[in-house]
Formats: sequence, structure tokens, C-alpha cells
Amino acid sequence: RGVFNCKFESISNCDSQVLYLAPLGQMGWEQVVQERSSVRETGIPHAVALTLPALFDNYGVMKVPHLNYCRKDLNRGRTLLTPQFVSAKFVQLRER
Repeated sequence: RGVFNCKFESISNCDSQVLYLAPLGQMGWEQVVQERSSVRETGIPHAVALTLPALFDNYGVMKVPHLNYCRKDLNRGRTLLTPQFVSAKFVQLRER
């Protein structure tokens, strides 16, 4: 059994009021596929993709590092900083 161990850079100056890390889930998957249908061809089984760590904000999925996904409209036309995944690695529970 294992977990994702995620690390982030500073998230100061982000314009979102709510930021949280959660599994991508079906609704998140649908949002990502709607914006970038090529993620279906990553070779990651659908059931596994739904469990990938994703960063969410008020508007839905912001980033999914394992799918190399970053929402298109994220900070468009703005100079604000956004959260950055430094790493998102799957580790055994005893390695945490």
C-alpha cells in the first residue's frame, strides 16, 4: 500500500480563494479531457488516472503533474504566481 508524497513551491499571490489537493476523480478527469483530449492517450488506465493527485481551486482542476496538465486560463493576462508541484511521487507508507 502506498500514498502520493507531494511538495509545492510557494503559493503566495495566487488569486484563488480555495486551494486543495485531492484525487483527480471523475469530474476532474472530465474537465481535463474537455480542455485537452490527448490526455486519454497517456497510457494511464482510466481507473488509475482518477486517483492521481491534482491541485484544485475555485474553478476546478488547476494542475495534474502526472498528466503534465496545467489549466489553460490559469493566470492568463495576469502576473500572479501560481502553485507549482515540486514533486508528486508515489511512495510506500513506510517511506513517508
